[in-house]
Amino acid sequence: MKLGILVILFTFTGIGSFAQQPINSKPLVEQVQKINILYPGFEKEKPIGEKTTWGYSLGTRVWYSWGSYYDDLNQIFRNRFNYINLVPCGEIYGRWYYNIKKRYQKHKRIAHNSASYFTAGATIYFDGIELIDHRRNNNDRILTGVNVGWGWRRTFGGRILFDIHFKVQPTMENTTNFGILLLPGIHIGYLLLK
Repeated sequence: MKLGILVILFTFTGIGSFAQQPINSKPLVEQVQKINILYPGFEKEKPIGEKTTWGYSLGTRVWYSWGSYYDDLNQIFRNRFNYINLVPCGEIYGRWYYNIKKRYQKHKRIAHNSASYFTAGATIYFDGIELIDHRRNNNDRILTGVNVGWGWRRTFGGRILFDIHFKVQPTMENTTNFGILLLPGIHIGYLLLK
């Protein structure tokens, strides 16, 4: 199943490369290929319009949880730290860099899509490695969901990319449990193609 998901990710990214542009219009966005340092992984983004891109990422995330849980032994709810997990994941997404044209007109740096953006995508999180876990019932989980959000990207020194994003993601766990994740994120990446 994991191999099938990877094939789908690469296929959708390839389809975006055939998008057509008007003859006299050059996209302001460009292809970006990077290795994320803060959350280890690989990310590729391709232009499909003047201000839009389509991409995928494969890598890891660190999850931590603070909240309440039910203590079966004492039959009470307790508030405390629950877990830290290292979670492998894959994501496909589209981005609209809404202010890249203004940055270009003001002669600000737009290299490697340095602009603010809105994003929408789909993510799958696989069962992670438990670094610290205080939960009593920890079943193997596969978590999926679609997300929308806002982000901000800048390039430093020609090869270092800094991304901040805030996403909201309704999720489904093992087809039975539903929830909503708020996903703030910081990504520091090293550009592979210059």
